[in-house]
Amino acid sequence: MNMEEKTASPAPINILSFDIEEWFMLHDTRVFPPESWKKFTPRVEYNTFRVLELLSKTGTKGVFYILGWVAEHYPALVYEIALAGHEIGYHSYYHHNNDMLGPAAFEADLQRGLSLLEKITGQRPVLYRSPNFSMHAGNLWAIPILMRNGITINSSIRRLKRPDGSFFPARPFKWQVGGESLWEFPLAGARVGGLKVHYAGSGHFRLLPDALIHHFTRRTDYNMYYFHPRDFDDHPQRSPRLSALRNFKNSFRTQSALARLEKLITRHQFISFSEALEHIRDFETISLD
Repeated sequence: MNMEEKTASPAPINILSFDIEEWFMLHDTRVFPPESWKKFTPRVEYNTFRVLELLSKTGTKGVFYILGWVAEHYPALVYEIALAGHEIGYHSYYHHNNDMLGPAAFEADLQRGLSLLEKITGQRPVLYRSPNFSMHAGNLWAIPILMRNGITINSSIRRLKRPDGSFFPARPFKWQVGGESLWEFPLAGARVGGLKVHYAGSGHFRLLPDALIHHFTRRTDYNMYYFHPRDFDDHPQRSPRLSALRNFKNSFRTQSALARLEKLITRHQFISFSEALEHIRDFETISLD
């Protein structure tokens, strides 16, 4: 694995992204297997429309990574997201992490979901995010698969180590395979003492005070914020299948999160992926050849 070092762009890049999935589509799908999903109280449509109303009110665009299962059951929701001018990405069909699939199943899943989203919106998505940011040094076989299926922007890694112990870049960079390239927009993070905190979204956003969120956002020129519809649920769901800690995490400060998101949007400027690419002048390229 070779890397060409370049100087990072100073232009500020703040992006809002939303993983459109139900409240029970968690890290481990064995707790709520897909065949049981229709048994639970649906919340994704209600909460996503609340987010869309806020973005319309503030004139803000975001990227929506949509689960295939959600698109299958709520095609009108997907259509409304696209109609509002937001960027559409794919987020797997059943929220299985990459390592649960393997290359062949991953590609079949990818093609199925992209085709469904194209049927609903009229455009084939070129954006992808793995569930739980589950791409890592051990499953980079997914990169050439994404490339040959038309994906041009990936947002699927946290601040992870490579096989040699060094870290992947903490800001947008390019994967390169056989002369072709693919943008990667990693999850943003910061250090609080000795702890790495992914402040830019979901549970950390709900946990941390506004002053700290705004401090981290101001001090860096790259912020990839990510949320789920359940982060803004005014009636958060709980389940006896989950631990008391997980139920607490799923419901903590969700009732106030939408108002806090509005405050974030009004205090900081957010742009689309297409606008972000216009801002980037210098970046790192990582070859997988």
